[in-house]
Amino acid sequence: MSNITSSNFPAKKHIHILGAAGSGTTTLATYVSNIVSYQHFDSDNFFWKVKYTEKQTPATCLNNLKSELENFEQWILSGAIIDWGNPLIPLFDLVVFVSVSNEVRLQRLNKREFERYGEAISPQGNKFNDHQEFMSWADEYETGGMEVRSRLQQNMWLKELNCPILRINGDDEIEQNVNIIVDNITSSESAKT
Repeated sequence: MSNITSSNFPAKKHIHILGAAGSGTTTLATYVSNIVSYQHFDSDNFFWKVKYTEKQTPATCLNNLKSELENFEQWILSGAIIDWGNPLIPLFDLVVFVSVSNEVRLQRLNKREFERYGEAISPQGNKFNDHQEFMSWADEYETGGMEVRSRLQQNMWLKELNCPILRINGDDEIEQNVNIIVDNITSSESAKT
């Protein structure tokens, strides 16, 4: 992917990658963290008490994540932390916003859900209603307001940040996006907004 190795000392140490469900933030963070040798954390691992079923309290999410981040000098955090994770904002050296067309996102999510649950999400399956509810929630991203995880909510949140913001098109090839992110992490210049 990138010519940059971990021997190049990166200029930005604390990276947050966010976007809509299915935008590829976790995948991008995984690839990038392997290239720059950063620890990768995903917000879902702190948000859910029982994965995709039972949420942690906001204070527990924040305290658990903050405790982990403090153990590493360089890290990448993927996923959504708006509201419960706002106290972490001053730590960010770079925020990457991944934007993906709704059609592509929903296709990715359907594929991912089928890989996780198989026939259980089919109309006769025991997770069909949960799947339909999740897909409906995910589809609200483009039209939702500030009360839900939406493009509007994330764009308003981004306006409050004081660090560089890199906006990338998640419809583009993953290798291209990984290289753009790695270049921005290792550059002493500000991200392109």
